[in-house]
Amino acid sequence: MNIIVLIKYLIYIIVSNLFQSLKVFFTSAFEYFKFRKKFNKDLKFINDLWKIRFKFKSSDKYIITDAYDDSSLYCYTLLTHAKKIQKIKQFPIIVLDKNFSFIKNSFYKSFGIDHVVHLNSFFFSIFIIFRKFTIILKEFNKINRVNSTSDLSYSYENIEISNIAYDDYLRFNLSGSVDDLKKFKFYIFKTLLISIKINYLFNNKKIDSFAGKENQFSPRANLFQYILKRECICYLFVGPVNISSVRKYKRFSQRTIPRTYINKKFYLYAFSKRANYIQKAKNILDKKFLSEFTENEFLDAKYVFSNKHYTLSKDELCDKLKLDNKKKFVIVFSHNVYDGVFEIRRKLFTDNFIWLKETLNILSQNPNVNVLVKKHPTEFTMLPIKDISLRAIDEIPDLKYNNVKLFPESLSPKFIKENADCIVTGHGTAGIEYACFGIPSISCNNSPYSYCKTSNEAKNYFQYENFLKNIDKLSPLNDSQIEKSLV
Repeated sequence: MNIIVLIKYLIYIIVSNLFQSLKVFFTSAFEYFKFRKKFNKDLKFINDLWKIRFKFKSSDKYIITDAYDDSSLYCYTLLTHAKKIQKIKQFPIIVLDKNFSFIKNSFYKSFGIDHVVHLNSFFFSIFIIFRKFTIILKEFNKINRVNSTSDLSYSYENIEISNIAYDDYLRFNLSGSVDDLKKFKFYIFKTLLISIKINYLFNNKKIDSFAGKENQFSPRANLFQYILKRECICYLFVGPVNISSVRKYKRFSQRTIPRTYINKKFYLYAFSKRANYIQKAKNILDKKFLSEFTENEFLDAKYVFSNKHYTLSKDELCDKLKLDNKKKFVIVFSHNVYDGVFEIRRKLFTDNFIWLKETLNILSQNPNVNVLVKKHPTEFTMLPIKDISLRAIDEIPDLKYNNVKLFPESLSPKFIKENADCIVTGHGTAGIEYACFGIPSISCNNSPYSYCKTSNEAKNYFQYENFLKNIDKLSPLNDSQIEKSLV
């Protein structure tokens, strides 16, 4: 029976790869001349910019990068990133791509890159399945023994296949949580196949480094962990806006550190220079609440702090939502439920939707607080998750105090600054932003502001539960804690 399921999986993957290959081939061919006409000068400029041709020995190490997305901008960004590293290290570049594209191929020629591997090539997929069928069968039997969607223990050659597959499932199904075991096993198997391909491609090559942008989702997460396991350096790019940065990873233990994570040494240095930063931080926050944004501002922030939002007093909102205005206000900030789930160094819950449901369940049992759930900006742009925060409220087992409501969609965040007594977030920036106004927060994941020591960050479930049950007893932050938050 297992072998029949395996064959079905393999046939589906092979047919999908064939369809993708043909689709990308013909679509890029159709758009190629239009693309060349529009960007020919730019491609020549790129070629002139990177016209240095290095003479590499056949035994030289390689720099690996990926251009797996169909996006030309993504491809351009990563190739530029890789070429900058090549200029320093003078090693040839191997690009990991999805399928052959005429448009991307013109990029590779302009950047002077000769080594391109198409991971989803139909013929390569067929070859790997026949060549590695014994390993595939053995690992498939292990995957088949996974009996729960919360079991993320399966790995292959130390690569955390189940974790990567979990994130892929969330991103492509937009279900909030992984709830279909059969489908989850397929995602695990598909992720395994990517790792087997990567092992085959690079095991006999000397690798110096990986020039990438993501450390989650297949195949990037597979490649990222594989490179770290080989004790090679990974340079992950953050951007682009009008500024960008690069984070350096050297050890396998660093695989879940987000690219924007602030380390203790850097934070303590910044705090020692706090006189330089405190007023700047105040100015940044004041401008946000006035809907004045820098050119680097994320679209999410521009939506949240839009000047189109209306304002209400505490009494007016309590009257509108039928809440007791004598109770303290707790604001729970929902998270993105399909992105960035694996990219957290330490977390108490398997995914953000499970976190939200459990958090609201505990808070609903506290008769001394009003709870407002603030939707994540992605809920306004992605139709399948439009009502996911409302769904979490509806799934509270026993809402006896009727104290959990949605934060009105167009209500200004000024209401939070002026009326919130506590912020609850897994690891979101709200936990540090509102701390700058003296509002305490409760979190349960490792966050970029963990070293500030201004959030009540739970290290285990029982501590988290205790924080939430006693949330109405939390005091406002003192001046020292506000300074730490502003830095």
